Amino acid sequence: MARKEPQLIENPKSRIFIRGSKTSERTRGVMDDLYAMTQPLAKKMSRRNEMRPFEDQSSLEFLCERNDCSLFVFASHSKKRPDNIIIGRTFDSHVLDMVEFGVDAFVALSEMAGPVAVTGAKPCIVFRGSEFESEPDFIGIKSVLLDFFRVGATAEESLLYRPGIRHVIVIFAAPGRKVMIRAHVVDVEQSSTNPLLPRVELIPMGPSMDLTLRRAKWAAPDMVRASLKQPKINVEKKQKNVDKESVLGVMGRLHVGRQDLESLQTRKGRATRKPKEIATLGK
Repeated sequence: MARKEPQLIENPKSRIFIRGSKTSERTRGVMDDLYAMTQPLAKKMSRRNEMRPFEDQSSLEFLCERNDCSLFVFASHSKKRPDNIIIGRTFDSHVLDMVEFGVDAFVALSEMAGPVAVTGAKPCIVFRGSEFESEPDFIGIKSVLLDFFRVGATAEESLLYRPGIRHVIVIFAAPGRKVMIRAHVVDVEQSSTNPLLPRVELIPMGPSMDLTLRRAKWAAPDMVRASLKQPKINVEKKQKNVDKESVLGVMGRLHVGRQDLESLQTRKGRATRKPKEIATLGK
């Protein structure tokens, strides 16, 4: 299959949720809430699939390409890796990178009483922890999760609450290679002390999950360069000595040869005459 040409503005990325041959109640809850948070750009597979993404990616790549999804979530459960979740992304019909987590704790969206963000609302994503800037695995996790929770690439593709940000996702890095994800709804109320300064509160919305990093597969440098390739834009060739301004329009500069000022005929005033000429006129 021929590789698609790079685009200046990418289309919104869809996510596919895949169940392994065996899943636990906790992993199913995580998938259901992540599916609800990423609507409408999400698809859920109802059938179970016997696959091991870290050993063989062919079946996973086939499902992603068939459903036109570049992001995926795979849930599984086994004695060796209980409550297992894999989040990753593809490029050019191949797995680009993926990270495997163990779900240590989970509170579902339905278990929290309170307001819920509008479906499809564009969230504000906040990362807390120096590990996201220093450790290679956490730098990759930040990139994957930022791509996963991003709803749309442009304002037309996602909803934004007019008075301000309405949905906040906070991701913490904790000791022991742990990642904690918390979702909140922004509540803005009028302050009793200063009416001009609103009072902002973060109300837990859910889901709330504590994850432990188990394994990760990162893309090769040449594949990363190919995925970040920018399209060639038809830029108008700059003309020498020609400038364009919004008010004055097109402005050009002309260069002429050096002039001989000695032979230039000008009207001579009394103040510019030589002293000898002035003396002759005074006789």
